[in-house]
Amino acid sequence: MSLFGSLYTGAAGMMAQAKATSMVSQNIANVSTTGYKRSEAFFHELVTTSGRGVWNGPGAVKATRILRADQQGLVQQSSSTTDAAISGNGFFAVKESPTDESNFLYTRNGAFSEDADGVMRNPSGLVLYGWQYDDTGNLATGGLESLVPVQVDMLDLTPIATTQARFQLNLNADETPVDPQFLNPPGQLPVGSKTPSPFSRTIRVYDGRALGPTVTAQDVEHPVTFEFRKIVGPMAHFSSNTTTMIELDDPIIGSGSPFPAIVTGDQFTLEITPAASSGGAPPPASAPETYTFVAGADDIANNQIGTVKGLIDALNAHGNGSELRASLTEEGRLLVRSISPSATITVNAFGPNNPIFGAGTLNIVQDPDNPADFTFEPDFDITATPDAASAYPDQADFPAFANTTDPNVFTWWEVSVMIPDPADPTGQARTEARRGLINFTGQGQLNALPDAEGNIEIDLATNPIDFDPAVTGDEVGFTVDISRVSQWGGSYTTITTAQNGAGAGQRTGVEFTEDGIVQARYSNGVKQNLYQIPLAVFANANGLDDVAGTAFRETADSGEVMIALPGTQGAGFVTAAALESSNVDIADEFARMMIAQRGYTLSSKVITTIDQMTERLSSMSR
Repeated sequence: MSLFGSLYTGAAGMMAQAKATSMVSQNIANVSTTGYKRSEAFFHELVTTSGRGVWNGPGAVKATRILRADQQGLVQQSSSTTDAAISGNGFFAVKESPTDESNFLYTRNGAFSEDADGVMRNPSGLVLYGWQYDDTGNLATGGLESLVPVQVDMLDLTPIATTQARFQLNLNADETPVDPQFLNPPGQLPVGSKTPSPFSRTIRVYDGRALGPTVTAQDVEHPVTFEFRKIVGPMAHFSSNTTTMIELDDPIIGSGSPFPAIVTGDQFTLEITPAASSGGAPPPASAPETYTFVAGADDIANNQIGTVKGLIDALNAHGNGSELRASLTEEGRLLVRSISPSATITVNAFGPNNPIFGAGTLNIVQDPDNPADFTFEPDFDITATPDAASAYPDQADFPAFANTTDPNVFTWWEVSVMIPDPADPTGQARTEARRGLINFTGQGQLNALPDAEGNIEIDLATNPIDFDPAVTGDEVGFTVDISRVSQWGGSYTTITTAQNGAGAGQRTGVEFTEDGIVQARYSNGVKQNLYQIPLAVFANANGLDDVAGTAFRETADSGEVMIALPGTQGAGFVTAAALESSNVDIADEFARMMIAQRGYTLSSKVITTIDQMTERLSSMSR
């Protein structure tokens, strides 16, 4: 190697170390730059040799820049809901303007904010691109060509129609059931507005009409009240109506009896008649049983009745013991109910006196049909298809009963769906939009068949509620999930009531979600998905070409870009309200700077030495 060749080698070393120092200084200068990716110098030897390797020329060194885009920076929380950081390998796809037709750039700087036109830009002015949700909530996905500028300058949210509601509550099993035979005037089911509801819950539903000159925010909002009333049930039943309260240990005949007109030997018969099946004759009725009142002890086996308890026990044992449920009510009345929802009870009296009707007797309340008699039919047969003339023509909108053979006779509730009466200009009056029955098992759970999704629902969607027939578009069709409605003793308890839909709202902000979705927030509490932000992934992120503003450009070395949802295909995850710091390590950079400084000094020493050697060589020639 010649002296001058060594001189060039030293100069190459100084140039390489100068480049390394330049990279270090660039890194240190951007230590606080969001999303910045550091670079470092990679040194490799340059050697010139002969073809046969018998001599070598002056060698040198070259510093090549290596981008460390694949190294994660620290993710730190920020105070802005439109900031987003990426943990992983992905990049945000950006362009310089919403109308830019050039190729995409890619950045990790997620400090986005809304400009005057509602376009989301980062501090370098780069526009964020993503997939847009349409008006129905569907997302149009695809490759780079499907990405659009994220523009969140939207009008106020129009009302969103209610489609679903749900109740999670407990009905008080200790509530006294309403017997319509004791209302004034006596009647049959339904109870409805004939008696106050001990428990109700109101939700507000929305019809989704766009606001305008004739439609206000109040017009699209409708209160719907669900009233619950415990009833004796729709099956055939009869009750006593004495002037004094009946107790279990009361004798039927003699001193202390609440039935002074009943004498020894008075009798009555009771017969259960099953209903006819659809299109066929009724099954045979069980044999009528005769009950004889006696003074003294009960003989249940022979239907000899001496006490109120004996009468109840004998009635509960009627037939095969699974046809009647007799009990005393809180009012001290004898209440006898058919277990079968479709059977008829017929009562007839015999003996010296009539022990079932009149003062001083059981004084059974006649079935208040036309004419009133002692043949008690079901007020509503849950095994038959309801029609417009039945007590509950809308029963098909309520959950189908799982047990229609022998449901629990003690756990019947009537549900009324009440809405504002359109004929009342004050909005105070209510009218019944639907009514139906629900029943509970002995364990306090609904006696109902769940749908395919496992829900038990009141269907107000098939036939939407029309809040005012004179108004077009105010109909609301929705379902009410009552799967978590129970009946336990103690108290009424409301755990949750909820529904979807919302009235008109003003946009109050924009935010990222953890799934990389840009959402708009509105004053009515609604959050609406606007854009899904996909992430760009490269086979070799270090092969990207960096441009201004911590953005990068695709190159042949980086490989072709791939678009993926956050959390898939190695794209990494989006952290909302956070920013990624630069991946510069100050301690490491200062170490590299010291090494570069030493290398530069040593290379300069080579030049100084060669200069001295050439000077000596020159002096020898003189």
